[in-house]
Amino acid sequence: MRSAYAVYCQIFVSAINFIIFLVFTNNLSPDQFVLFSTAVGLSVLAYAVAEGGISYVAPKALSNNDYKGDTAKLAGAFISISIIIYTFTTLVGYYLWGALSNDPLSAIWVVCYVCYFFPVMILPSWATFKSIKLPEVMLLTLTRLGGVAYLWIVTSYISLACVALFNGLISLIIIYRINNTTRSVALPSHVEIKASLGYLKEVFLSKTLAYSIYSLLPLVIAAAYGNSASAIYVLGERLKSMYTTIVQPIIQIVYLKFCGDNAFFQSKMLIGIVSMLSFNFVLVLTVYLAFRFEVVFYFFERFRDIGEYYYYILAAFTSVSSAVILYFYILPNSMLKVFRASTFMQVIVFILLFAIMTSTNTLSPALVLFLGELALLMSILFFIFQKKNGEN
Repeated sequence: MRSAYAVYCQIFVSAINFIIFLVFTNNLSPDQFVLFSTAVGLSVLAYAVAEGGISYVAPKALSNNDYKGDTAKLAGAFISISIIIYTFTTLVGYYLWGALSNDPLSAIWVVCYVCYFFPVMILPSWATFKSIKLPEVMLLTLTRLGGVAYLWIVTSYISLACVALFNGLISLIIIYRINNTTRSVALPSHVEIKASLGYLKEVFLSKTLAYSIYSLLPLVIAAAYGNSASAIYVLGERLKSMYTTIVQPIIQIVYLKFCGDNAFFQSKMLIGIVSMLSFNFVLVLTVYLAFRFEVVFYFFERFRDIGEYYYYILAAFTSVSSAVILYFYILPNSMLKVFRASTFMQVIVFILLFAIMTSTNTLSPALVLFLGELALLMSILFFIFQKKNGEN
């Protein structure tokens, strides 16, 4: 049951973040929307670097049969590394954006959104899936809903900062409460930091490089076309990100549930892949129809600004499909070399697409995003096929 609670919390928080993004998108003036949306774009870049593949290695590292030390401190090490890198990358990205684009970022919006995002980072589902209980779920739900209501009434960077401080306090209270029952997150020592870096080295370079290139799109668009164009791209990218962050925790928790029993997992692997891909298809079709028949426009008019919404939806579907194959085939079969090679191929494709987009104007940012995600999926399938043929 606690695994279900953890999935719910991750999905709920992701949904709330997206709703808040839509609230600001809907309520802010056009000029303020651009400042807010580009600050979100910088956060996307920073988190891409900070995440560094953590969501791929942390679930396995924290499972019962893998890490033999203090898993609570190991979880704390993963979270700490992510927050430190996120903060550092935000600072570097802020000055880099100002140097490359004629439209500077708003420092106050950047700071307020960074503060808002910190509480999200300290409560990942892979750290709490064994320990979170109904009272903590209710506390998180009620306080986050209260934050949305407040921001709907008062939409400004000051109100966002206030909600950020409140959410941070609630997140710390939840960690304290769940640790009283089952230690899940603790301050790490150098031992856990070293161990977490050991896990991360398998995927950090390749995944961070791929995520970083992908997340550079808002900056590239701002430098080539201005912050207004970048803000519209971020609106579409948030749609794609919302989809993936809803589905990814479900994939992670199913993986965590069964990865301890390797024989059972191997026997049910194909069923897991087919089930998750089918769920992905049904969900993405639902989202597409909601846009096709303009249902979403009744609630958020600014979504009409996303001209090629179908590319963002396809990018979301493709990204989740790659994650399904990763968790249900690559990780159980210890084929991380396939994953690394695939992400490097994705990086090369993204760089080529960036060059074509900025020099010829024949590719839209939305199409570049989709083709980059498709390159990862096709590379994964190609290298798996190549490896299987090599073994035979």
